[in-house]
Amino acid sequence: MDSIVIFDDDVDLASILKDILTEEGYRVITFQSPPTVEQIAQLNADACLVDVWFGDEPKGAEFVEKLNETLPTKNIKVNCDIYVMSSDPDSKALAHSPFIRRFFQKPLDLASLVSVLRTAK
Repeated sequence: MDSIVIFDDDVDLASILKDILTEEGYRVITFQSPPTVEQIAQLNADACLVDVWFGDEPKGAEFVEKLNETLPTKNIKVNCDIYVMSSDPDSKALAHSPFIRRFFQKPLDLASLVSVLRTAK
């Protein structure tokens, strides 16, 4: 795994993740807006970390719902592993989507996150 894209409106967390993952040898791009299915499909990334909540809205959850609706019915291929993260434990149910590789509870266990990403190589 060489590249990771982070979608999180928490600029500080995105910056910390970018620094840590860059030190681990990854190329990291961050966005402070929720992704679209089409955007994820066009990314040339190995993994995408998607925050479930953007502000007070579950934009990441809406993204997962769109993945579930769109990918089986349209000819869209997602080339990256998608991981979701949230401070809301109820959001863990999103990990049951066949398109989500894993759920990470915030506050993040950074060592665990890095280990999971490393083994996904």
